[in-house]
Amino acid sequence: MAENLGIDIGALIMIGVLVAIPAAIVGMFFSGWADRRMNIQMRPLGGELSEPEPLQDDQLPGLLVSLLPIILPVLLVSTNTIVSTMAEGAAKGSGLSRAADIAAVFGDVNLAMLISAAIAMLMLKSKRALTNAQLAKVVEVSLMSGGMIILITAAGGAFGAMLKAAQIGPAIQSLFKGDGGRPTDGLMLLGLGAFIASMIKIAQGSCTVAMITASAMIAAMVTSTETLGYHPAYLATAIGGGSMIGSWMNDSGFWIFVKMTGLTEAEGLKSWTPLLAIVGFAAVVVSLLLALILPMA
Repeated sequence: MAENLGIDIGALIMIGVLVAIPAAIVGMFFSGWADRRMNIQMRPLGGELSEPEPLQDDQLPGLLVSLLPIILPVLLVSTNTIVSTMAEGAAKGSGLSRAADIAAVFGDVNLAMLISAAIAMLMLKSKRALTNAQLAKVVEVSLMSGGMIILITAAGGAFGAMLKAAQIGPAIQSLFKGDGGRPTDGLMLLGLGAFIASMIKIAQGSCTVAMITASAMIAAMVTSTETLGYHPAYLATAIGGGSMIGSWMNDSGFWIFVKMTGLTEAEGLKSWTPLLAIVGFAAVVVSLLLALILPMA
């Protein structure tokens, strides 16, 4: 998104912090109010498998082994990126070139995640003393619960590609051109970016797709950052806030929250959905206020 809008990363981080802190405070106040109002008790997650009894401290795996399934993909992918960058321009067949080829294999995201999943499964089987059949049952139930999330996420990404192929972006852009054929500049673009991001989010569920699509649309409308009257990073924070509005059943984050907390879909719609909408709206409002008070143009 920063690349689409031509924003310096350092400025985006600084302005992002200024916007995020008030939005987070608003979210905390709403969470406290919702908790008192809904008063949902802790409950088991349910499913075909019951929660196992916790292991004793001396039976738990070490810290390094526990973090390995999380850290390993990051290390493999990062190594691939670093080695590939270093090998640019190197002669084919050289040691650096061969190292880049090996890193490209093990640094592939899918293979890295597969290796990490295998390590986690072996750790579970070892510590819980599971048979192959019992391990297969655990994996089966996990895949069944995650399959719906994967399908919904994939459908959201496909819908985002359909929006792009249908040229929705240029159509919306043409609606907001001025009399001279130039796009409208200024604060209206800030609100428009948040609105477009929220509409795309509601339609297909992915914050990432919503942010990328909305930022590409707004970037095409900005004739010059000097005419905005404020730093373009405020556009990015407003679009990011708008992409949080409308998290419901086509959003994989919604299902992760519901399944991990044991809530029903209705309870998720009453808690998670309004929480993200309020935090996102607060981020848009703070971005607008800061653009007026502290434009940093």
